[in-house]
Amino acid sequence: MEFIKQSLEKEWLPVVEQFPKIFLEPSEYVSDCYEKFYKKEGIPKEDLVNLRYGFEHGIGWKDIVIGFCEEVQALSDKAAAEGHTFQYKGCIMKEKFGQFRPQGDIEQSDGAWDIYAREYYDICHKWEEKSLKVCEVCGKDGTCRGGGWYKTLCKEHSKKE
Repeated sequence: MEFIKQSLEKEWLPVVEQFPKIFLEPSEYVSDCYEKFYKKEGIPKEDLVNLRYGFEHGIGWKDIVIGFCEEVQALSDKAAAEGHTFQYKGCIMKEKFGQFRPQGDIEQSDGAWDIYAREYYDICHKWEEKSLKVCEVCGKDGTCRGGGWYKTLCKEHSKKE
């Protein structure tokens, strides 16, 4: 089910809990979904996450996700220290064309996007590029390979695919 914490793979829960502002503090969209649907079903708001379908890639990218979240949260904290709101809310963490592709909402105050967008895109690009060298399955050195579906895998997992 969408946005339900218990539907996440257990191996990802420590990452989600490490970044509560990104994953556990409901985005505006998740808050709306709660009011329209989940509340009526008796699902407590604290059982929701911003992730629509969990992590749509292998656990091998755990360090990629953590690095991305650390940097994007640091940017959000910097914005707050400068008197702005620029809080990233992760709603989709997926693989596309063999590359880590985070997607989320950014809750922002007026003008914050103009100030912080470049830094945000630089963070995204950095971790997307790093993911092209890390096996999505196990986290060892990997290479992006095509052949129908692009995947970034180590030699061992490439043979199994």
